[in-house]
Amino acid sequence: MAKDLTPEARQMLGGRHAIGVSMFPLREAYFDDQVVGDQVWTKGERGSSLLVASLAAVALLVLLLASVNYVNLALVRVMRRQREIGVRKVLGASTRQVVLQMLAESLLVCMLATVLGLLLAWLLLPAFSSLMQRDLAALLSPATACCALALGALIGTLTALYPAWVAVRVHPAQVLQGRPDAETASAGLLRRVLTVFQIASAMGLAAVALAVAWQTQFAMAASPGFNPELILVLNTPGPARQDANVRAFMAELEAQPGIAGVAVSDDPAIADQGMWSVTLRRPDGTKAPVAIKSVGNNFFPVYQIAPVAGRLFDRHRDKDDDPVPVVLNSLAARALGFATDAEAIGQTVEMVTPDATIRKQVIGIASEIRYRSLRAQPGPLAYELWTASVTLNIRAAGDIRGAESQVRRLWSKYFPDAVLEVRSAGQVMADSYAEDARMAKLLGLATAIALVIAAFGTYVLAAHAVQRRSKEIVLRKLHGALPRDIGWLVAREAGLLVLAAALIAVPLAGIAIERYLAGFVERAPIVWWTLFGALAATAIVAAAAVCRHAWIAMHMRPAPALRSA
Repeated sequence: MAKDLTPEARQMLGGRHAIGVSMFPLREAYFDDQVVGDQVWTKGERGSSLLVASLAAVALLVLLLASVNYVNLALVRVMRRQREIGVRKVLGASTRQVVLQMLAESLLVCMLATVLGLLLAWLLLPAFSSLMQRDLAALLSPATACCALALGALIGTLTALYPAWVAVRVHPAQVLQGRPDAETASAGLLRRVLTVFQIASAMGLAAVALAVAWQTQFAMAASPGFNPELILVLNTPGPARQDANVRAFMAELEAQPGIAGVAVSDDPAIADQGMWSVTLRRPDGTKAPVAIKSVGNNFFPVYQIAPVAGRLFDRHRDKDDDPVPVVLNSLAARALGFATDAEAIGQTVEMVTPDATIRKQVIGIASEIRYRSLRAQPGPLAYELWTASVTLNIRAAGDIRGAESQVRRLWSKYFPDAVLEVRSAGQVMADSYAEDARMAKLLGLATAIALVIAAFGTYVLAAHAVQRRSKEIVLRKLHGALPRDIGWLVAREAGLLVLAAALIAVPLAGIAIERYLAGFVERAPIVWWTLFGALAATAIVAAAAVCRHAWIAMHMRPAPALRSA
């Protein structure tokens, strides 16, 4: 190859080798995004390190929220069991025995939760495997179960530490005289901080999940510059130019009543795996790097792409593999120095490749199509006639399912030993955002779990607050407070927690959303509504968790409350 390079290509290399070879450890192959697939060598099923890391982070966050919720619940239970703990101490229970009791209860809860989690994982594994598009059946092995049980034991131990410390500090004489220890300021603050953390996590996850889903939906619905609904795409066993069987398949397929047209290309109109770059140069020396899309002479009619100026390839006027005509997009015309699209029509340009310089004539300017995802900025593009490719683009006459049936019938006739994989252009477009769609679903599931946990935490906090402040509530009633005043008293505490959570979650979620959207050249309109939507959803969940205890406080009778106090 180096011997065949043109002098200009040698100069552009600047002393570098014509071909560069890079090597990486085989253990990194699964996450290697540098491997590019083409018509012959596909990169296979690669994993996304970002998706795996995001999934792990979400799983750890949910586990942390559940642990925080258990600590919060355990603290409330210890406060309610002070008399029981005091009696045990009077009967001779040592500090070690009290701690072991708290530890045993925590371990029992966590181990039962772990077993239930493994059961749920086994039941939900097929659905999760389908979502991730991976066979994960081997993950539920005895080793995995042992690791999960060990993790459950570790969490059970850690979550028992603070409740056990609170239990050890219970004074038997005081609680047995009917004066149980009131909750210390530090313990009350800790429980509020834990609840704020739960609410903030749920709010942040909700905002990010809504933003990812909103942007993904916007990207998938963005027009590629043509209507993809009636387009089918498949790869043939060999290139059309060299394989007579492929050409016969195309001819008979196009003659079917349900097929409106068939065209060959290096890849579909909405993908760029097969594109390569060259330098186009005008006679006056103006040059620009341009991506090349190799297509057959029926490519533009199949995709119904219209010209902006001049004309496009036409099978009635252009022969396949004719090296002279070239079609540009407007960006390529501007990059070559043409002031208008019309000015480029009929002009001669040179295609400078590593092994040759080919003179071409611009016959037209094609309307812009989105051959990359919204993460890539559109660039200068040129179309050439070239059919040594294996991708077929098929336009259905009306019913795309009927057209697919005809494709399958003829495929078995011409290629009985080859596996057919036919997809719609819409599916090809969706592949560009498959990871985003999966991430949106995972974040949505995690958000639902986090909201449920936050609701439980808020519910417990409200219940304990009403019980702790029962004397204050009834005294307020005796001094003329109305039921709505009492309801507002309970709701205000929950509202302050939501406000504190919003002050933490909204800025962090805004930063996360901005970093995610930074990868797109086009953004969904008004994407920041997701922050307000997450705030509203979390506030509604918190209000639903508090309303029962607000109702209890509003209808609390003074006499029983004062008697029990």
